[in-house]
Amino acid sequence: MKTVVVLDDDHHGRAALAELLRSPQRRVIELADGIECIELLDELEPDALVLDLQMPVFDGERLLDYIGAVKPALLERIIIISGSAAFLGRREWPVAAVLPKPVEVEVLLRLLERHA
Repeated sequence: MKTVVVLDDDHHGRAALAELLRSPQRRVIELADGIECIELLDELEPDALVLDLQMPVFDGERLLDYIGAVKPALLERIIIISGSAAFLGRREWPVAAVLPKPVEVEVLLRLLERHA
């Protein structure tokens, strides 16, 4: 079974997205912040990570920097989502995709088929 992590501080959006992505072949783990993700990455390396950039405490940019330093191969399995065009255009990351919110579920599912 493939594992997808959905990381977003918005509980309702995260839960809705996780429900859409969950399948008999895909386990979805929901996380609310970057610190939780770092702790999880000590135990498990997901097949894909759907990452919101704007989060309090430890945001997506800091998490990407951490992953790039510690687990760089994971970067190519990250799908960034963001409601802020300013965030999307500010940096380039070596990730699978960068998608604006609201996410087109069909596009996200096609991307996940490649990874998870």
